This record gives sequence, C-alpha cells and structure tokens, in this order.
Amino acid sequence: MHTLFVIVILFCLLSLVALGGGNAVIPPMFNHAVKEMHWLTPQEFVHAFALARAMPGPSTQIAAIVGFKAAGISGAVLATLCMFVPSSALMYFSSKAWVHWKGRPWQVLLEASLAPVGIGLIAAASVMLGKHSWSDWILVAIGTATFFVTIFTKLNPLVPMLIAGLIGALLPA
Repeated sequence: MHTLFVIVILFCLLSLVALGGGNAVIPPMFNHAVKEMHWLTPQEFVHAFALARAMPGPSTQIAAIVGFKAAGISGAVLATLCMFVPSSALMYFSSKAWVHWKGRPWQVLLEASLAPVGIGLIAAASVMLGKHSWSDWILVAIGTATFFVTIFTKLNPLVPMLIAGLIGALLPA
C-alpha cells in the first residue's frame, strides 16, 4: 500500500477517535508508526512527542512529524490535514444536533461516559510514552519528581517542567 494512502487512512481514523484530545491517540499512532510501519524508532517517537508538546498549538502536531518521517513534506501536510479536518468537520456538523438533543437521557449518559474513556486513553498514552522514555534511573527520578511536585504543590506546572527540562539537557546523551 502506498505510504501517502496509509497516512491518509491512519490520521483520518485517529482524528475521529481522539476522545480526550490528541494524547488519547498516541498509543495507536505509536503502534502503527513505530511497530507496524517502522517510520520511526520508539526513541524518535518519544522525541517527536516531546517536540510537539513543546511547540505552541495542539499536541497532535506530532502527526506532522510522523508524516514527515514517513513521506517527507507531502506526508507532513497530509498527516496534519487528516489529523485536524475530519474531527473539525464532525464537530461542526454534529454540534447543532448535540445542542438540539441536549438533556435527553441518552445524551447525558453519552456525555458522562466520554470523560472516563478520554481519561483512560490519556493514561494509556502516558504509560506507553513512559516505557520508552525512562531509559535509566536518573530519568525515572526526574520524571517522578516532576510528577509529584506538579500534583502536590501549588507551584505553576511550568516551573517543575522547566527545571526537569534543564536537568535533562545537562545530562550526557
């Protein structure tokens, strides 16, 4: 199958199942891009994820990086369009109906059930990324400390993230 066609199918499907945001589709994106298609190594994918998170804008910008690694500029453009257009179109066309049906028992149940699904998908992404990014005890310590400082203090989350990034940058490669 042609790489550009695979990119279109993959990212259109991921776009439509991104419940909980872009991080929710990181595990299936990883499985396809790394394990099945071998467009990136696990380490390259983790670095691409970190780069996408560091850039302004949505975290799903990782689609452009994966698309670029798979098929150059055309892959990056297609992956980006396919990651954003289908879900945006779905939201645009379904929002009127969603408002119309607001308050119906099935609508309330569906809306309430989407939150735990999204949280579960995001947790799966965190575990998957953690497995491939914590390659030694120093990185595990940095990540764990950042997590606990962020969760259990009133400190702005950017502060421990910045400190962790600086420490990581000072470590030998």
